[in-house]
Amino acid sequence: MSDLDPAQDGPPPAGEGKVGARDRRGRDTRMALILAAERVFAAEGIANTPLRQVAKAAKQRNASVVQYYFDSREALVAAILALRARPADRVRAGMLAAMRAAAGERPLAPEEIARAMVEPMADHLRGERPGHFIRLCSQIWHDRPVWRHVDAGPDARALALCREALAEARPDLPPPLLRQRYGLAFQTQVAGLGRLEQVREATGEGWDAGLAEVQIAAVVDAVTAVLAAPVSVRTLAAMRKAGMG
Repeated sequence: MSDLDPAQDGPPPAGEGKVGARDRRGRDTRMALILAAERVFAAEGIANTPLRQVAKAAKQRNASVVQYYFDSREALVAAILALRARPADRVRAGMLAAMRAAAGERPLAPEEIARAMVEPMADHLRGERPGHFIRLCSQIWHDRPVWRHVDAGPDARALALCREALAEARPDLPPPLLRQRYGLAFQTQVAGLGRLEQVREATGEGWDAGLAEVQIAAVVDAVTAVLAAPVSVRTLAAMRKAGMG
């Protein structure tokens, strides 16, 4: 057995030739590396985590296996996003389209934007194996080069639409405050849902799905509050002093 293969030695399943078995083992190895990277990056960060640590977490003896399958750290992160973020972003885009159709000419309300941000990510908690993706999102947010790459990529397009909807809903916010408000909302989301992801991992079969839905709704409330909060007199004074109006 090659060090690049996670499967055990043995004959391929009936009807599967050597090439098919090799392809299957390759797919299995690739998925094992993606899931291991998600777990390790969520716990240790992205930029400073040696890729050999990912290989070890995936139970691969060959330390170069990550480069063999992904070429680079960036490609590995992209593979995680394609697995986790892309389906959620499609759901988010569908939610926004339905909300836009129902809203007609009016801007989306902060509560609607908050639901579109939170609910697709919360779906990771509702599956049988939630993984570590939400906690990884916190690491992505704090790694500025990675975040800039993700924010401009194909797996966050509907999140960009949420930001555009916020600009329409809050014309009183100048661009720097709009970006900050959106960032605070995103941090609130990943902090609240990431904690639930951690609890689910720790509790296993003791996970209370009903209570989790209450807590997810409370995260939507918190994100709504961040998006809808008025600009205070103190902030207005600071804006005038900074020449922002």
